[in-house]
Amino acid sequence: MSQFDGSSILITGGTGSFGKAFLARVLEAHDPHRVIVYSRDELKQYEMRATFGDDLRVRFFIGDVRDKDRLYRALNGIDYVVHAAATKIVPTAEYNPFECVKTNVLGAMNLIADLREAGIAPPICIVGEPTDMVPAIAHKGVHRWRCCVRGKAAHSSLTPLAVNSVEAAARVVAHIAAIGEDLRDR
Repeated sequence: MSQFDGSSILITGGTGSFGKAFLARVLEAHDPHRVIVYSRDELKQYEMRATFGDDLRVRFFIGDVRDKDRLYRALNGIDYVVHAAATKIVPTAEYNPFECVKTNVLGAMNLIADLREAGIAPPICIVGEPTDMVPAIAHKGVHRWRCCVRGKAAHSSLTPLAVNSVEAAARVVAHIAAIGEDLRDR
């Protein structure tokens, strides 16, 4: 039995490439009670239902990390949070810098504040390409940070552990499993 078995997981930006890969991996390798895909993209959620919709463990929640109240509501009963919501495309961010800041910076700040209020501490950080906002994974009751790297890290001082979203999702699931084992051994 893994720490994901019977747990509730929220994925912000869950309709993105990492979110989809993480969802597929966690459903394949574990038996969570529920996984909530939190995203502002209704069309991508609709399309994901075609792939995952028959799985009663998967739920879809329209929301934006910019909306602190909606985000807090989504955290109700959650054990793990995978934060992958971000404006990642450089030309989009350059043309819409204020919108990028609202999503990447204020959205992350909203999540951190809501995690603290909900009693969920962020122990794992997944670092993407240097242009990406840092997605993070949080688990209730754990008060330390761990790092995983995905994507191109040529300009980063961190060593890449994964090269694409699918590999990153697999590594993150394995990394969280190792943390669960480490915590059980204490």
